[in-house]
Amino acid sequence: MSLNRSYLQFNVIKLFVVFLFLFISSCTPFRSTSSITELGSVIDQLSISSISPSSSFILGGTTITIKGSGFKADTIVTVGSTSCSSISIINSSELTCVLPSVSAPVAVDVSITTTSGITTLNSAVHYTLDSFNSIELFSGDLSYGGSTDGTSITAKLNRPSKPIVYGSDIYIADTDNHLIRKFDTLTGVVTTVIGRVAVSGTTDGIGTNARLNLPMGMTLVGPDIYFVENGSCLIRKFNIATYLVTTIAGTPYNCAGSISDANGLSATFNNPVSIISDGTYLYIGSESGEIRRVSLSGTNTADSLTLDTSISAPIDFALIGQNLYFVEANGATSTLRKVNLAQTPPLTLNTVISLPTRSGGLTTDGTDIYVSGLGTHVIKKYSVAMSTLTTIVGTGTAGNTDATGTSASVHSPGFMDYSSGYIYLTSFGSHNLKKINLANMSVSTIMGSRK
Repeated sequence: MSLNRSYLQFNVIKLFVVFLFLFISSCTPFRSTSSITELGSVIDQLSISSISPSSSFILGGTTITIKGSGFKADTIVTVGSTSCSSISIINSSELTCVLPSVSAPVAVDVSITTTSGITTLNSAVHYTLDSFNSIELFSGDLSYGGSTDGTSITAKLNRPSKPIVYGSDIYIADTDNHLIRKFDTLTGVVTTVIGRVAVSGTTDGIGTNARLNLPMGMTLVGPDIYFVENGSCLIRKFNIATYLVTTIAGTPYNCAGSISDANGLSATFNNPVSIISDGTYLYIGSESGEIRRVSLSGTNTADSLTLDTSISAPIDFALIGQNLYFVEANGATSTLRKVNLAQTPPLTLNTVISLPTRSGGLTTDGTDIYVSGLGTHVIKKYSVAMSTLTTIVGTGTAGNTDATGTSASVHSPGFMDYSSGYIYLTSFGSHNLKKINLANMSVSTIMGSRK
């Protein structure tokens, strides 16, 4: 009996040893380097797989997310020749940082440097004009931007640009939707009058048969609204009664390189953003830093306005008499400037006043000038008589609260139009249309999101 018990114990011990051996073998790879060492080498391998968003205004400020591998606490991110600021390492494969500014539209490389080495993604970020270029997702919540027609409460816009008041109607360049929308203030109904939502193009035609590509600045001349297309680099117009769209100047998509002064459709423009008219000419501001003019008569000849000095991007215009005012974006600064159109060329360019960074939209009541702050979330008034600049609307923090004066909040206010004691303002950040009563500075959202 004892012999059998000993034999049984021996077999149990043997089975246990075999089982232990198999268990250890399964946990240890049959390789000369341990799995922990190999895992470490994969994590340390530095790479960039994606950058989002891949574009920014020239004044920077956009937070980008970089994904890849090998990111460490000592990581340095270089955008072009400048460091990306406010780096936050989420984990070894993801980080965020804030893009620096540049002096002009350009595509730049992005490099990541750690103690393990350096890796570069070529032409990873594309900078464009720091204006109301709707291609850039600079601010706002796209979750409540849209293209819905309907009442003033249910209708939606997507990065609206210039509004134009005509009687009881307000026409809006609904930029990212490639549309012109009409808001009937008497009925409170919003309709799409030109273009097809999310379908870009350059086709002339009537109403929704026409195709647009990022319409932006607009100006009213008699029964026609003239507008610029940032995406196709064209100058176009539509008739308010018939909604017939006609291209009057520009060569479709011929946007890069040198501009061409020529008749009508033979002329070229470099990503136009702004437009205004004195009844004889259209004045057009382009991202590349020119003010062009197009004759409203004959063959719509385009030529450059001859100034006594070069300028950076003119974002928007306002006319008081013969004085053409515009906001100039130049790197990290914004400036209100003016030129007297009655002069003999070259026209003398005058600096009026320095503006907060990322200022842009302009309008006038014929006496004073109103400036929107895309980056500062305020509306300012420049008194021409007193040469003073004061904040009339906005807390300075992005928001969407209807109230009075500096108790109201706006989110990346964009282009404006003045009519009969009111300023009508499009908001890039909240995708809506607001009205400012200049008598008491009360602000109300009259179309789009009220979030």
